[in-house]
Amino acid sequence: MQTVEDWTCKLLQGNKRMIKQRIFFILLFLIPVVTYAEWTKIGKTSEGDTFYIDFKTIKKNNGYVYYWKMTDYLKPSKFGDMSSKMYEQAECSYPRYKFLSGIFYNESMGKGTGDSSIPKDQNWIYPPPESIGVEVIKTVCDYAK
Repeated sequence: MQTVEDWTCKLLQGNKRMIKQRIFFILLFLIPVVTYAEWTKIGKTSEGDTFYIDFKTIKKNNGYVYYWKMTDYLKPSKFGDMSSKMYEQAECSYPRYKFLSGIFYNESMGKGTGDSSIPKDQNWIYPPPESIGVEVIKTVCDYAK
């Protein structure tokens, strides 16, 4: 006959297994989006940084557009990064966006070692008119229509 302790132990082991399975499936669906993306060049900044969008990731929900953007830096950032992939939220009616999460790479075009980051402060960013930031927002919003 099983005791309450035996039953509790089996239940906890089952919950650990379920949590591991959920984490595995979340990673299984998230990683291919970033790793096997089809990046389309959107433009360059005056500093030489190139911006790309993966159009397959663009989704519209509750008036916002969500998408993955990759930036390939001409020169290493102050942290030594050569590229980044950012998951962003944009508002089309008023060109603004915010970073939801990102991965920073030590090689160009999202290659090499990547460090993921979720910003603590997810405030809206208002790109200046005629900037690559506005161009990215217009591009993803036009696609999401």
